[in-house]
Amino acid sequence: NSASDSGAVYVFVRDPATDTWTQQAYLKASNTEAVDEFGYSVALSGDTLAVGAYFEDSNATGVDGDQADNSASNAGAVYVFDLDQF
Repeated sequence: NSASDSGAVYVFVRDPATDTWTQQAYLKASNTEAVDEFGYSVALSGDTLAVGAYFEDSNATGVDGDQADNSASNAGAVYVFDLDQF
């Protein structure tokens, strides 16, 4: 939590029987750095959550690319989560 403006996403689920909300997950980027703004945008389809990091600098391409290569300043990134795993 020391990386300023790195961002985070909180996932909540509603119990229809009691109409109460509970936190299901707290998500951070796998390569968290300051000012990446993870969570700048989100999209949910079923149990698949896509989270944008507007200012991510990684030059990684595809799945499991080299996230440590920060040679693409403010290129942005999308992280995809399967909420069934939380």
